Order: sequence, then structure tokens, then C-alpha cells
Amino acid sequence: LAYLLDLLYLGDESAAGLGLNVKRLRFIALAIATLLASVCVGVVGVMGFIGLMAPHFARRLFGGTHRWVIPGSALVGMNLVVLSEALGRAIAPPIEISAGILTALIGAPFFIYLMSRKNEESI
Repeated sequence: LAYLLDLLYLGDESAAGLGLNVKRLRFIALAIATLLASVCVGVVGVMGFIGLMAPHFARRLFGGTHRWVIPGSALVGMNLVVLSEALGRAIAPPIEISAGILTALIGAPFFIYLMSRKNEESI
């Protein structure tokens, strides 16, 4: 769906003008994303900031096309989990700090930065 999502990235009118059924694609993409997110949370547990941070980091690293952002998000997310797990074990050796806590500590300032940047761009 990367090519179709790139068309949707152009805007609803442009995508519809190119022959894309916008409502159908949004529904399919949302259904797939919901299914994948629910399976991941069921298997791994709640590590919410990874799923929210990884696409933003990947978009900055690989550019805007979904052909690179989608696999890049998986790689960035994997590396964030491994890094946070390693840091959680290395900070205080007899005690393990949860990887979810560390990702939240990284993710909260990052999202505050993103929100402040979006507000500056809209002005």
C-alpha cells in the first residue's frame, strides 16, 4: 500500500483526482494498522511510545515516502526497544528498569518538541 499511501499524502482531492478511492483506502489502512497494533500489544505488552516515536524518527532519517518510512519505522522501533532494554539493565545493575519507562522518558520530551515545532510552522 506504500504507493497508494503516498498518493493519499498529496491530499484528498489530488488522490481522488488520480482515481483513488480515498474512503476505502483510509478504511483499509486503518484496519491493517489496528490489527497490527493489537497483535503487537498482545505479544509484547504496552510500549506505546515506540509505536508513536518510530515513524517520526524514521521520517526524519529516510524521507517522506512510505516505501522507506514503513520498513524504517520497524528498524527504528526495534533499535529503540533494544537500546531502552539495554539501558534499563545497565543503569542500576541489581535493579532492572522497565523498557517502557525509559521509552516514555525519551518519548515525552520528543513529542513536546514535535508539538512545539508544529505550532511554530502553522504560525
